[in-house]
Amino acid sequence: MTRKHYNEIVEILNEFARETGVPGTLHQQQKFDAMVHHFANMFAKDNPRFNRQRFLDAVDRFGE
Repeated sequence: MTRKHYNEIVEILNEFARETGVPGTLHQQQKFDAMVHHFANMFAKDNPRFNRQRFLDAVDRFGE
């Protein structure tokens, strides 16, 4: 994957969060955060140059 793909996924995740009203409940926040971390883990396995922190910072993760 390329940076372009990672950026598109960030946009999708942020759009989903906005449209579904996340953060919502604590349970919804935790599930969304877990999903974001799963994506980051997958990308890091796929690309050793993947900047995990940059990805996590780009996704709207409830002020974390």
